[in-house]
Amino acid sequence: MTEVHFLQGEVLGRSLVEWQEKVRQALQQLEVRGGPRLDDKHLLVFGLGSDLAFERRGDATEALRSLETAIGLTGQLSVELGSLPPSVLERLDEHLGIIVGEFDERGQARLAVNGRQTYRDLMQTVKAELQAERDRVTQERNEYWSGSGKSPHMEARLIAVQVAEIYVELRPGKTPSIGKNSYEPTTPFTRAVSAVFKLLGVEVSFRSPCAYAIEELKRRQGPSTEAGA
Repeated sequence: MTEVHFLQGEVLGRSLVEWQEKVRQALQQLEVRGGPRLDDKHLLVFGLGSDLAFERRGDATEALRSLETAIGLTGQLSVELGSLPPSVLERLDEHLGIIVGEFDERGQARLAVNGRQTYRDLMQTVKAELQAERDRVTQERNEYWSGSGKSPHMEARLIAVQVAEIYVELRPGKTPSIGKNSYEPTTPFTRAVSAVFKLLGVEVSFRSPCAYAIEELKRRQGPSTEAGA
């Protein structure tokens, strides 16, 4: 995402106000009479930088290698813990209860019914979190990166998704639509996306990023919303 840099002090305040007004003009057509209005949260979203975790495809690949190693280590640790004597596991579980603040009604550290489970369950939880992050990084790398640099449509997709999120906040129960014209934006959503593209200097056609954003909304929210404009 294009990142907007502001100066300090009085200049920062003036620049921020000017920037918010430009974003308001780009997004104002998403408002409907009697519905929610644009607020500072919406007006600042395009100046806060990208939500992506990496600046290069190679960084994502390196992170995936590290995550795979960590996932393997947690599995090995779980196996090793299972081979410890029950008395040692009980002590470990007791200290784990103290660390994470699990106490019974008498203030004593809470122990698992089976002393062999607590620490091993913790390792399984850590492993599951690492696996989930591996999947997120893999998805980011595959969707937003091409070769060693950014996909040419990465920024446009992210902007379109952000505009779509604002759309559904301002028009609850509605889903944005693209329209039938492949060359000119004809719906409030596509016109808003195109306006933000122009504001941020993104030279990409609106149609493909808007289609991606709509599919992303459907994936997140399910099919319950109505088609909008």
